[in-house]
Amino acid sequence: MAGLILIIVSFIFFIIEALTPTFGIFITSGIITLLLGSFMLFKPSSPLKVSTSLILSATAITFLFIWFVIWFAWRTRRRKVTTGKEGLIGEEGKTVSDLSPEGTVFIHGEYWKARSKSGEIPKGKRVKVVEIKNLILIVEEVKEN
Repeated sequence: MAGLILIIVSFIFFIIEALTPTFGIFITSGIITLLLGSFMLFKPSSPLKVSTSLILSATAITFLFIWFVIWFAWRTRRRKVTTGKEGLIGEEGKTVSDLSPEGTVFIHGEYWKARSKSGEIPKGKRVKVVEIKNLILIVEEVKEN
């Protein structure tokens, strides 16, 4: 019974590691409890004999899988936001009408009401979104090199 409880506790450690930024403390604890639980559950002297190499390889495969899932989740969290209001800031588009100081721009495949941050911007110029206020994009002209 203790072996089964340790295996369950190891998976709880894996879940905690995936949900909190602990830098490997819980994954290490999970691997240790998984190994101990496996050895307790399948004793070499019991009628249910399981080889030590099978327990070690299953633990190693579990560790690699959990590590990959945690690495992928961490990498996904660090990505730049690409949707919503935050995803528009820094994007470039074109003016559809003159911005003096308000007009229309085409950014991200959509037409937006926009206001020039400084001065007038003629139709057809490239602009960059610097902020958003009440669903109106505040833009500045992108200087051509």
